[in-house]
Amino acid sequence: MNNKNADSNFYAYPIPIIPVMDAHKKEIVRIDRLATGGKGDSMTGQTCSERVLDHCVPAEYVPEMVEGGLRQDVKPINITQPEGPSFKVTDESLVEWQKWSFRVSFNPREGAVLHDVNYDGRSIMYRMSISEMTVPYADARAPFHRKQAFDFGDGGAGNCANNLSLGCDCLGAIKYFDAVIVGSDGEPKVHPNVVCLHEQDNGIGWKVCTPRESIILIEPDTFSTQTGALGVRLSRACENLWYSSSSH
Repeated sequence: MNNKNADSNFYAYPIPIIPVMDAHKKEIVRIDRLATGGKGDSMTGQTCSERVLDHCVPAEYVPEMVEGGLRQDVKPINITQPEGPSFKVTDESLVEWQKWSFRVSFNPREGAVLHDVNYDGRSIMYRMSISEMTVPYADARAPFHRKQAFDFGDGGAGNCANNLSLGCDCLGAIKYFDAVIVGSDGEPKVHPNVVCLHEQDNGIGWKVCTPRESIILIEPDTFSTQTGALGVRLSRACENLWYSSSSH
């Protein structure tokens, strides 16, 4: 089972035990043995086989570890803005786009936060953020009956934020924002490119077709307008969960 790759998806091999550790002493207090979650499991039954990994199969994400490699039947789509973006960023955090304006900030718990959101000079929102992401497991069997993860509060969305400079979260003309958080040693730590700002095509806003008479034929005149959206995006990984939030 050990492929000696540090990026392997070890969550593909669940085992029916949970070690309980004293975080202060760094000692294992006990090991809880679990039911497997299979159909017909009792509340306390330990129904797993002694060979707990026999049913597991690899489920990898790293390209070089995917059996058969990645799909090659999709051609690249390039998003270009020859004249640049329609938004502008001043004072490091003030974003202006069409009639909208707001400020972008960042903190270790919530990640990206929008402040003073205004439209055409009218205040829309004072502050906007995602304060928490909770995952109630809702399994009545011990010890899951008391298990409920608070992924933002426990780990911090900002602490777990990813560098977005690879160019798949935001496309086209991109503005990246860096952030500074406090590291585990109490020292400031720079998180580069953790928030990205970009424009995206939202399709046709409206379209009108009117017939125009001609000697030979009747051909339609088409009047349409495209709609655009401005996106502020943050991506973060909390253990085996991946969150991507985007404000438009």
